[in-house]
Amino acid sequence: MTLTLLESPSLIDSYEGALEFLETTYAKRNLVHISAKSFFPILKNQIWLLVRGAAFLSAENKDGAESVLGFVGPGQSFGEPLSRIDGYNALALCDCDVLCLNIDEAYASGSISQLIFQSIVARNNYVESFLVVLGIKNTKKKMKAFLEMLALDFGHVVEGGIVFGFKINHEQIADALGITRVTVTRMMNHLKDDGWLKKSKNGRILLSNRPVIR
Repeated sequence: MTLTLLESPSLIDSYEGALEFLETTYAKRNLVHISAKSFFPILKNQIWLLVRGAAFLSAENKDGAESVLGFVGPGQSFGEPLSRIDGYNALALCDCDVLCLNIDEAYASGSISQLIFQSIVARNNYVESFLVVLGIKNTKKKMKAFLEMLALDFGHVVEGGIVFGFKINHEQIADALGITRVTVTRMMNHLKDDGWLKKSKNGRILLSNRPVIR
C-alpha cells in the first residue's frame, strides 16, 4: 500500500492530545527552554519529554566518529533511562520547550507512562523505516527516501510543498546515511536541479513534491 504524507498523520499531529495533556497537567511547573544548537544535559534517571521543537540524538562511537541515533519531535521522550549507549547526546535542532521528569515520577503517572510507551512505539517504527532506508544501494534514492522519512515525521504542508520543522545540515545527513559530506552536497545539488527540493526562506529543506512512503 502506498501512503502519502498528506494522507498520513505526522508525529506532531499524532501527539496533539499528549502535548495538551502535558501543558495542562504540568502548568504549574516551568518548562525548560533549550535554545537551538544547544545540547540537552543528559542526567541520570531523568527523562526529557519534548513539548515543542525537535532534537537530534547521537553518540560517539569507538572510532571517535559520531553515530546517529535518530530524531525526536513533540510528544516524544529521550534521556539516560531510555538508552544503553555511552556518550549519548541530544542536540536541539531548533528552540525547544521540554519537561524533565524523574523516572520514578514517570512510572507513578499512568498518563506519562502511556505517553512514554507511545514514544517508544514511534521510535521502533522510526528505526525500522531507517533500516529500510540504509539498505537502499543507490545513493540518490537513499537520500530521497531519508528526506521523505523525515518529512513524514517532521514536515508541515506549505505552499509549494512540504517544509521541514527544523534545519538539518549536510554533515548530519552524511553521518545518518554513512556517506561523505561531499557526496551529500553533490546529491542535494542534483535534487535541486531536478526540482525535487529547494531551501525555504529560513534555510529549511522544502520538498517540492509530495513524499511517498511505500
